[in-house]
Amino acid sequence: MLTFASGAAALVYQVAWVKMLSLTFGNTSLAAGAVIASIMAGMGIGAALYHRFERLASRAFVTYGMIEIGIALSAAGVSSVLYGLPSVYGAVTEAVGAPWQLTFLRFASVFILLIVPSALMGATFPALCRAVIRSRAGFEKSLGFIYGLNTLGAAAGALIVGFALIETFGNLRSIWLANGINVLVGAAALWLSRGEDAWETTAATESNKATAVIRHSLPRWTITAILAGSGFATMAYEIFWMRAAKYLIGNGTYALSAVLMIFLLGLGLGALLLPKVARRNHPDRDLAYCQLGIAVLALVAVGLESLLLSADWSWERLSVFASGADESSWLALLLKGSLVSCAIFLPPTILMGLSFPLAGGMFTGSIRLLGRDLGGAYLFANLGSIVGVIAGATWLLPELGTVGGTKLVAALNVGLAFAVLISLRGARSVRRWGPIAASAVVLLLSLALPSRMAFRGEIERTGAATLRFWEEGDLATVKVLEHPQWNMRAMTIDGYIIGVNPPYGQTVAQKQLLLAHLPMALRPDTRVTLNLGLGSSTTLAMLGNYRQVDSLHCVEISEAVVEGARLFSESAVLGDPRTRIIVDDAVHFLQRPGVAYDLIVSDAKQNPRFPGNAAVLSEEFFRLCSARLAENGIIVQWVPMALHPAAFQLITRTFAAVFPDVSVYYYPPSCAIMVGGNSILGERRGQFRPVNFPGLEGYGIHNSLQVLAAQICDDRGLRAVLPEGDINSWDHPVFEFLPYKLFEPHLTADYVGRNLEFLLGARAASVRREFGGEPMELTASRAAQDRIADGMAITIQRNDPSLLDSYLDGALAVHPNDLLATDLRRFIAARGFWGFFESPGRPD
Repeated sequence: MLTFASGAAALVYQVAWVKMLSLTFGNTSLAAGAVIASIMAGMGIGAALYHRFERLASRAFVTYGMIEIGIALSAAGVSSVLYGLPSVYGAVTEAVGAPWQLTFLRFASVFILLIVPSALMGATFPALCRAVIRSRAGFEKSLGFIYGLNTLGAAAGALIVGFALIETFGNLRSIWLANGINVLVGAAALWLSRGEDAWETTAATESNKATAVIRHSLPRWTITAILAGSGFATMAYEIFWMRAAKYLIGNGTYALSAVLMIFLLGLGLGALLLPKVARRNHPDRDLAYCQLGIAVLALVAVGLESLLLSADWSWERLSVFASGADESSWLALLLKGSLVSCAIFLPPTILMGLSFPLAGGMFTGSIRLLGRDLGGAYLFANLGSIVGVIAGATWLLPELGTVGGTKLVAALNVGLAFAVLISLRGARSVRRWGPIAASAVVLLLSLALPSRMAFRGEIERTGAATLRFWEEGDLATVKVLEHPQWNMRAMTIDGYIIGVNPPYGQTVAQKQLLLAHLPMALRPDTRVTLNLGLGSSTTLAMLGNYRQVDSLHCVEISEAVVEGARLFSESAVLGDPRTRIIVDDAVHFLQRPGVAYDLIVSDAKQNPRFPGNAAVLSEEFFRLCSARLAENGIIVQWVPMALHPAAFQLITRTFAAVFPDVSVYYYPPSCAIMVGGNSILGERRGQFRPVNFPGLEGYGIHNSLQVLAAQICDDRGLRAVLPEGDINSWDHPVFEFLPYKLFEPHLTADYVGRNLEFLLGARAASVRREFGGEPMELTASRAAQDRIADGMAITIQRNDPSLLDSYLDGALAVHPNDLLATDLRRFIAARGFWGFFESPGRPD
């Protein structure tokens, strides 16, 4: 059980470090790949160097125990400084110069920081093998068992850290728990060392009897190529299938942990097959057919998933994007998707798990050199894995997609099999017909597979949408679709709507427009703006309509989103000389020194089925935004009221913890926008003349006065009713887990009503500021919108649409020309009150 526990602790470190270091690199796949590559490089070095230090202790279990304790101490020390790296890099950005130099500095410094704990992790495998294996027979019996249990422990660690530890304790405390596991494992190993006195003599005697641990006829270079090539293929497949499984399981840490667990489970089960395979006495042929089997089963896996996603009967039952998915709980969706993914991807990963210990055993010359040879095998496999994870994330997946990348790597597996078979002496019939038959199957499968993975997102549920753009990248799959029936063009990321053309009603288009017009109504003298996220470019285009704006900066993490945005008419703003598009992670960008912004627009998608944007809804992120605001600058943050009230209040509480003055604006039916600043917001309203806002007429809002009238509560009122509770932070990303578990689609309207009641409570505690020269139209419009908000809340609470009518009458009584009340009445007559909460997809 020592190796099982050690493997579990290692995965806790890896997941936590990737999340912590995403703040240093930015939240990109390349950044995560670089961190994983650094860890794997250190592990390979540690495994390779183990034999130089194994004689420092007189007993093998003593060496192993000290290594485990060393992991705990070094990991604790490293983890304590990781959160301080962003400020260090921010301070040296200008001094470093070129961007590639800063990137190299980040990679080099992180590698240096992680080298000690990751090298010690790598040394645990040969160290434990050295302590346990005493003979050639013991090698065949124990090697796969040790490697398999270690990998199964890693699978358990991936499951526990993703489903329980980070959610409950956060990153640092999860690492402390892993530290405790390492200390316990080390203490147990030291206790076991008491009965180890005669081991060295027995092992030395045994080593003189065998010239090879697993007898074979392959040259050393062939086995080395298999180790490196298999490592490359395994990590590349993992990257591809992480992307592919999202279509079945969804997004977020829960889903990713489930996929990682499935992958590691297969690797561990495969390693446990080594004793049975070794007894066949044909390890070289078995190694070749193992590679051929991986190629065939990998192609079958992606082909089967594509078939399941493209056929209507299976898509409706299995995909998280199907209409029936809205009626299932998060646990049911996750369990169903995980079981299907397991059935698809487990078979090829079992063969991958067998490949390393089989090749590693052939690489080992004798028991006497066990530590050196196993360490070398581990190093070569990890070097291949490093290249695989970087190439898979930066080239294969972006350029070829899931299906194309799998085809190419399957061809590599076939090439490795041929290298083995060509190197064999004898068995000509095996050389001739075995690879030919398997290669023919691989070729036929490659030809039969589609060019890309078939899946349908929210808009495509009806089958009427026309695809205009599709790019499957390392970050996400971006689509642009057109739906003539709804007069709609929309952009989706991994199936979820993130941007639409303005004619499409309700939440998405409404908030795109308001995120531009509200801050410009609050601060008409705004000149330098920053959009965090591009989407369909509508918000950026609306800001561009204000000629007083001198600079339109926009940070977008996905190049595919920028390309897809060009298909929208609003994308003309991308050619505006004032516009500057920065393809980067927002967290990464904000850490750099740069200009101060009069306005920051934050529009991270917050779909309950897509909770992965917790980092840009955190206290630390908002502090980065605060630091980049100019004097009297403001930030606007959209919050969907369809979130569970606990999640809605979590975002509000986190935002209010950073900005000293916060107000909230409510726009029916379910759009809330928070406005924050580092000084009192109300003192900066310099003018109240009505400015017409094109595009908002369909929402009953026609000018700046109506936009301003939507303020539902001020800072005093909000803080009076906001309950104490968690703050969403980088170390403890509560938002990443909360909405996923609480969200129930059939209660969307109920959530809107409960969140509206919360804001109305804040309104009652607010003190409406009086502004000199405020026109009567603004005062009357505010009174009308107060009545509309009251009516929306009571109508949802009592489930009686007829109640709203009297509140609309009241709104028109205090403001006879109120266009919002008129448009709401017209909409209800056409679609009914509950039509507010029904849309072709689940907007953001």
